[in-house]
Amino acid sequence: MIEYNNFVKNIRIDKIKLKKLLVDTIDNDEEISKKNVPLSVNLVYTANNYELKDNKLCINVNFSVETKDECQNIVFKINFIYKIEYVLKNIKLSDVGEENIENFININVPINIWPYAREIISSITTRMGYSPLIIEPYTIG
Repeated sequence: MIEYNNFVKNIRIDKIKLKKLLVDTIDNDEEISKKNVPLSVNLVYTANNYELKDNKLCINVNFSVETKDECQNIVFKINFIYKIEYVLKNIKLSDVGEENIENFININVPINIWPYAREIISSITTRMGYSPLIIEPYTIG
């Protein structure tokens, strides 16, 4: 089995695809956007579904965003799935090991996919008629 650092040095993003996008809004959302009501945001991120094929690591990354007004009423929800594909150079996936893959998914994948998630959340909320919902950059720890 190869060391984690060697694994990370030899893996590259090949493709990032938006696989699914669902948006739900409530009926009085126009009033909320006009009043500029502060919203609480719950963002859930999961990346626990992956497959290995043809020396590629393919990971489905799920995001769920739920916003509520000050009365805790749901204002809108955004759910989407990105598929991120990595390709290995100079090493074989069979030599990587399950622990290295799990560490990579927990450490590196969020760093790689987070800018895409931030952009789609901001863009979609704007297209829904709200001020752009700005998600903080991803930080480790």
